[in-house]
Amino acid sequence: MAKTDQELAQQELDSLGIDWQGAEMKPFSPSINPFNPNFRATVGSKLREWIDDSGIGGGYRQGLINAGEGIETGIDFVPGVGDAVGIGDVRTSYNQGDMVGTGVNALAAAVGVVPVIGDGLAKGIKSLSSLRTIPQFGEVIQTAKAGDVNEYPVKDFVNEKGYSLNPLMAQTSQEVRPSNIAKGSYRNLLKEYNENPIIRQRENARMLGGRVLTPDDLFAQEGTYDQLRNSPLIVLPADKTIYGTIDRVAGVDIEPYTSGGGPQHFDRTGDWMSMEGAAKSKQAHANRVRKETKKDPVYVYMGMDNKGSNFAEPASVIAARYIKSIGGLTRSGEDILNRQMASQLNKGDTQGVAESWGTLKSLEDLEDWLKTPDEYVTAGNKRKAFMDVLTNRKLQAEGGPIPEDIYSVLNEQSMLDNPAGFSGSRVMVAADVDPRAMQRNTEINPSYNTVIEGEGGAVINQPMLPWDVMFPGPAAARANKQGPYRSFQTSGGAQDYQMADDQWQEGVDKYLSSLRGI
Repeated sequence: MAKTDQELAQQELDSLGIDWQGAEMKPFSPSINPFNPNFRATVGSKLREWIDDSGIGGGYRQGLINAGEGIETGIDFVPGVGDAVGIGDVRTSYNQGDMVGTGVNALAAAVGVVPVIGDGLAKGIKSLSSLRTIPQFGEVIQTAKAGDVNEYPVKDFVNEKGYSLNPLMAQTSQEVRPSNIAKGSYRNLLKEYNENPIIRQRENARMLGGRVLTPDDLFAQEGTYDQLRNSPLIVLPADKTIYGTIDRVAGVDIEPYTSGGGPQHFDRTGDWMSMEGAAKSKQAHANRVRKETKKDPVYVYMGMDNKGSNFAEPASVIAARYIKSIGGLTRSGEDILNRQMASQLNKGDTQGVAESWGTLKSLEDLEDWLKTPDEYVTAGNKRKAFMDVLTNRKLQAEGGPIPEDIYSVLNEQSMLDNPAGFSGSRVMVAADVDPRAMQRNTEINPSYNTVIEGEGGAVINQPMLPWDVMFPGPAAARANKQGPYRSFQTSGGAQDYQMADDQWQEGVDKYLSSLRGI
C-alpha cells in the first residue's frame, strides 16, 4: 500500500534525525479568517529566525508567518512530500507561553507545512450533511479538500500566432531565439531583462509561480451530460475564478486573499450569485422557459474568457496587494497609472471611472477604492478599468503586475486555455422564484449581492463543450448575427434554451468522441 503524504514527510524527518511526531500537534479551531495577525506578534520573531536560517522563500514564508488563528492551542500541520528537506540542524524547541508541548521545532523542520483552514469565507457555506441532492444526478463526491496546497506556475499564454504574451525571460536563452518569441521582440525583451532591474527582479520571481490554499471541504453530486436528457438548458455565464486563499502571485508573497469561486461557488452554497439586475433577469429567463416547456430548466455554467474575472473583486484586489507587497510602483509607474485612469472615456462601462479616480487621495487606499461603489461608478466597472490599465507594458516595467500572471493562479487551471463560451463543469436546476422576491446577501461573496437559487445540481464529470455544441439550437438561430456568442450569453427570451433531446445527445457524443482521437 502506498504511503500517505504525512507518512512520507515523517520518513523524511526521521532521516534528518529530527524527533517529531505529527500527533503532537493539536488542531486549532475553525475560523472564518484563517490568518491571524496576532500570530506575528507572539511567535513571529522566532519564526522569522528559523525561516531566514533555512532559506525558505516564496509563499511558504507568508504561509508560515500567517499560520492561523487559535495558535494558543497549537497548530495542525499537513506536511507534503519533501516538506522536511532543507532544515538540517534546526532542532531547538522553544517553549513560548501557552505553546508548551506543541513541538515548535517542527515549524522550522517542515518547510512547506500549512494549517488546516477552518470553515472558510462566510455564512451560508454548506456542509456535507446539509447538501441538497436530487434523483436526477449521481453520487456525492468531494470536490475540494480543506488544507490542500497547490502551487501553480505562471501560465505562458500565447497569441493567435503562437507567440508568448509575456515570455518567462529568466529561462529564455540569451543566445538563441526560442520559437515562442517573435523575431522582432526577442532582442528588446532581452535588453529590458538585462538592463532594467525592476523587470529582471520581476522575471526571476515569476519562476516561483503562485500558491493557493484550500479553505474547506466541498461536496457535490456527480453528473453526466446524459443525465440532462429531456431538460431545457439555459446559459449561466460566470467567471473562471477558483475557491481558495491565494498568498503568492508570480513569486511575490501577498497578504492572503480568499476568492469565493466561480464554478465552485455552487459547491460552496448550492446556488449562484450575481448583481441584482443580472440575477433578476436570469431568474425571469428561467421562469419564461419553465412556462414555455412545462419543465424545470437547468442552468449550465458557461465560462467567460480569462479577463472575464476582472469584474469580480479578486483579480483587482490581488493586483493591489501585489503592488503593496513589492513596495509600491515607481514614481513613473504612479504617473502612468494616474494618467491612464484619469483618461478613461466617460461612456459605457468606463463611464464615471475617471471622475471617481479623482477622489482617490493615495494609492494606499487603492484596495478600498476597488471594493467600494460610489456616486460615479459601480465597483465592478472600477475593477474592469483598473485591470485593463494594468496591461500597459510601460506600467508593468515600473512595478505593475501582469494580469495574465494573476489569472494563472486565480482562474481554474483546467479552464485557462478554454476559449470564451466553453460550457459544462457545473449544472443547477433552477428554482421557481419570483424575481421580486430574490434573496439579497452581501456576505457570501463580496463581488455580488443577489442569490440565484437552485433545487440541486451536479459537477459534470466530462469535458466542457464549446457553446455551439452545448446549445446548438440557439447557436444556429444566431448564425447570421454579428457576435452570436455574445448575443446568446446575454439572452433571456422564452425561446432561448436548448432542449437536451436525442439530437442534442448525438452532437455531444460526437464532440466527446473527437477528443479521444486527439
